[in-house]
Amino acid sequence: MVQRSAELTQVYGNVYAFNFGEHAAVVINDYKTLKEAFQRSECTGRPKLEAFLFIHDNQLRGIGTQDGEPWKQLRRFIVKQMREYGKKSIESIISEETLQLIQHLDHHSKEPVSTKGFFNPSSVNVLWRIITGEPVASERNEVIMAVVNLAGGSIKVVIAALFADLAKRFPNISGYNNCVKSHKLLSDYIRNFILIRKRS
Repeated sequence: MVQRSAELTQVYGNVYAFNFGEHAAVVINDYKTLKEAFQRSECTGRPKLEAFLFIHDNQLRGIGTQDGEPWKQLRRFIVKQMREYGKKSIESIISEETLQLIQHLDHHSKEPVSTKGFFNPSSVNVLWRIITGEPVASERNEVIMAVVNLAGGSIKVVIAALFADLAKRFPNISGYNNCVKSHKLLSDYIRNFILIRKRS
C-alpha cells in the first residue's frame, strides 16, 4: 500500500483522489498541505459508512463519525473536560492488565506462544474498566472478541464497511453476518450492564 501510494504520488503529485470501494478518497502526501488541510473545517468530513449507521441505530454518533459543527463541539468538550481525566486510575488499570499478560507468558515460557490477538482482550478490558470501573467478566470472553471484531480485528470487517452492497449479497463470505452477530452480542451485554447498574 505504501509503495503503491509512492508510485501514484510520482504520477499525480502530492494530492490525488480515487474511489475506495463505494466512497471517494483523497490522499495527501505532503506534511505542510496535510497540516493546513486538518486546520480547515471543510476538510473534517467523514464518510457516511453504512457499517457506522448500523452500529449506531441509523445515526452517526461519537467524534470518529462526526463532521462540521457537531465534530467541533465534541472536540472542544473532549479537549477541555478530559485533558486530565483518570490518568492515575488508568495507570493502575494498565499495570494490572500488563501483569496478567506477563503471568500468562511466564506460564507458557517453555513452549511457543501465538501472539495473534494476544493483546486484544487486555486492551478492551482497559477501556471497559475506564468506562465502567470493572473488568469484563472472565466467562464473557466472547464479548471481548466481539469488540475486537467490530473494531477491525478482521479484514472482512473493513470489506463489509466499504463495500456494503456487495457484503449484503454475500453475507457469509464478506463477514457481514459475523459483524451483525458481534454487534448484537455487544449491544445486549451493554444494555444488560446498564440495566443492572440502574437497579443497584
